[in-house]
Amino acid sequence: MRHERISHVIGSLVCLSALLYFTSANEYGSKYQTMQPRIEVFEYYQVDELPRYGDSLSAFNTNLYNLLKWPNLWHGEGDVVLSFIVTQKGTIEHIRVEKGLCDQCDINAIDALAQLENWKPGVKNGKLVATRMYARVRFAIR
Repeated sequence: MRHERISHVIGSLVCLSALLYFTSANEYGSKYQTMQPRIEVFEYYQVDELPRYGDSLSAFNTNLYNLLKWPNLWHGEGDVVLSFIVTQKGTIEHIRVEKGLCDQCDINAIDALAQLENWKPGVKNGKLVATRMYARVRFAIR
């Protein structure tokens, strides 16, 4: 009787662990967590000042494309659209693919964006706030 209870509890814990893992990680594995943030997040159009990387939009684009790796087996063109949150501390969290292209393109776009650090956070009513942003990453043969 006691062994049945113990194995039932262990089985329940294993199922719960698996459930938590699979609901917190997207198709790219546990490296990119997609759990919902526990802080109040404003959309980019709700803030008074948008988050900023570097001095300008061109700094963002230049650094993003310098970090981007071209997929080995990709010979087409298209866009990957990512959403992400710039926190009050200026870090990026909760990167998510909104529109994918191919698995390798999606992963490379996420990896490049995740390396961009030291953002200036968004501002709402004079306070630093977490802000959801979107980025389009273009893969094109030139």
